Formats: sequence, structure tokens, C-alpha cells
Amino acid sequence: MTITFTKVSTMQQIQQTAALASDIWHEYYITLITREQIAYMVDKYQSVPAIEQQIQSGGYTYYLMQNGSIPVGYLAFKQEEGKMFLSKFYVAQ
Repeated sequence: MTITFTKVSTMQQIQQTAALASDIWHEYYITLITREQIAYMVDKYQSVPAIEQQIQSGGYTYYLMQNGSIPVGYLAFKQEEGKMFLSKFYVAQ
């Protein structure tokens, strides 16, 4: 298994990341929070418009993790004053 990290910069990559985020959130968080809460969190923070906004004007950098051509996770970070803020790090099963 070889995992590659690709910087998310195209609309297709943003869409892949958002779809993966939705899958991960719906699979893992259902035992912790309600479907309504999951839908809210995905829509607000992990949807195509949310990710696009975070990249374009929020200062975030996203990376899509892939095993070959299969998306298996993603991460996002933001450079802050004197440090890096790791905002997201999600891996699918």
C-alpha cells in the first residue's frame, strides 16, 4: 500500500474531499451524534462550498490522501502566527 498526499486545488478534488468527508462522518459519528447533527456538521464544515471557502479565503490548505486512485482520507491545516493549526485529519476504514 502506497499512500500519496495530493494538495486539493481543483473543483474535482474539492468534490472528492467533500464526498469522502460525508462518507466518513456518516459511518463513524452515527454512534456519537444524531443524523441531523452529522448533516449539519458536514454541510457547515465539509461540504463543497465550505471547503472551497476555507481554501479560497480562510487560509486553509487541504490534502487528499489516496491509496492508488482511491481516496482514503484527507487533512486540512492553516498557518497561524508562529504555528500550524491542524484542523482536520480523517481516514476512512
